[in-house]
Amino acid sequence: MNTHLKFFLIFFLIPLCILAQDRIVVKDFMTGETLAGVGVSLKNTDRQVMTDNNGAFSLKRFKNISDKDILLFTIVGYAPLEIAVDQIKKANNEVLLKEKAETLGQVTVTADAQPDLLALLKFKELSSMPDELSYFGVTLAEGKIYIMGGDQSINARTAESSFLDDNYRGESMKGMVGGDIAIELYRHSDKIYVYDILADSWSLSPHKLSKRAFHNVHYNNGKIYVLGGKQLSKNIKLERLNDKVEVYTIAQDTVLTAEANPHQAVNFASVLVDNNIIVLGGSVKYRELTNQIVKEYTNKVHLLDLSTGLWYEMPDLPKEHGEETKGIIAGNKIYLVGGYRERALSSISTYDITTGQFNVVDKLPYVIERPALAYNGNGTVYIYDSGKLFTYDIHNRELIGYHVDIEVSNAEMLFDNGSLYILGGLKENVPASKMYCINVADMEKTKPHRFD
Repeated sequence: MNTHLKFFLIFFLIPLCILAQDRIVVKDFMTGETLAGVGVSLKNTDRQVMTDNNGAFSLKRFKNISDKDILLFTIVGYAPLEIAVDQIKKANNEVLLKEKAETLGQVTVTADAQPDLLALLKFKELSSMPDELSYFGVTLAEGKIYIMGGDQSINARTAESSFLDDNYRGESMKGMVGGDIAIELYRHSDKIYVYDILADSWSLSPHKLSKRAFHNVHYNNGKIYVLGGKQLSKNIKLERLNDKVEVYTIAQDTVLTAEANPHQAVNFASVLVDNNIIVLGGSVKYRELTNQIVKEYTNKVHLLDLSTGLWYEMPDLPKEHGEETKGIIAGNKIYLVGGYRERALSSISTYDITTGQFNVVDKLPYVIERPALAYNGNGTVYIYDSGKLFTYDIHNRELIGYHVDIEVSNAEMLFDNGSLYILGGLKENVPASKMYCINVADMEKTKPHRFD
């Protein structure tokens, strides 16, 4: 390449990269549309800027701003939001504002509209899980919900550490920053919790699994299969992929370890089809560099025959679609929703288990790294993330969204007998223990938002 051209590219492209890192975009929480004219102020100062016609502003407008500083976002019709700069950067430099409930409740009466639709989807809070957990395995079996393992790690910043229990205090706490405590605690669970839906009560199995998180579980013929994910070393300094499949037999309340798993990954998709488990995608390596997380992904697809214990290879995903993802099975297609590959994704894709054909069929209104998914068995996929619940009709590809006042991300979700159960996940980077129930019939009484 010409030396002068190299010189030009270096000095032209580097400033563009820096500008991109400082550019923040403000969007509508539900629609993903950019918001112009949003007031952005630095907390406890009189410094303020406004978003431009593209809903954007530059952090450089605030001199000497740090990642710990708090920004306040305000605009008429939307609830004000306070958020730290480092949290904005972790969200791909996007800020999402919610409409105020009273604004959402103003429904225009038309020939086919109801004037009394609710602004927020109703839910019921059930008995909390015995532990705060995220990235755990969960399944329905014989009228009960089974939770297997999970992540209890904390990556948060707080002015008080009193919320930490004694079990956490001895495990890998790092760092003091100013008057705050920068907390990084690492712990995985080996417990099996059982929730009785009718009794609204939890119990603990006396048996334990290997400590793991970021895995999946599936129920089939009286047994729960636990596979994938990662585990911590004894000194909690290293992580490695878990290569074992564990089998929990409900009637005997026993745990056995099966042969090695060739699909060793985290945040992969897996589904139960007849007497087989199909696993696909996920990440297989993870490195933290300066201001950057680097992952390696797999595009492999494997099938475990539960009757024989044998593994088989299926047609790969396209190489560029080897990614972290979540999936459900509907008919002969696996629906893959959102995910992560160098950044959070917004795609809805399908993988045909009979042909191996992969297609991107739709798009979410915004990116979701790890949505909670459930399927009603009759054409409707439920997608939840951070206070929004979507229904996706696989027949007509209609996506409808609802606001629900449940503030957790990275949760898990199950569908059973006309109800959705949302449980666990993260709230402000801390594992959560809450469990909620939504009657899907209440969606007809709630104001929807349709996406064309």
